[in-house]
Amino acid sequence: MPDAAIPPDTGTITPELVRQVAERVYALWLRDLQIEQERRRLRQPDSRVRRGRKQEIR
Repeated sequence: MPDAAIPPDTGTITPELVRQVAERVYALWLRDLQIEQERRRLRQPDSRVRRGRKQEIR
């Protein structure tokens, strides 16, 4: 059953369709960017760990 929010395929590219696709692509790109930033953050050593001694986390 097709999604009610998606109009039937008429083969016509409308400005509204272009806008919808652009918004979806941007949202996916932004999500991927945020995931990559989180991965990089998790890969970095904890800045509170120095000289073999972990400082108290407050």
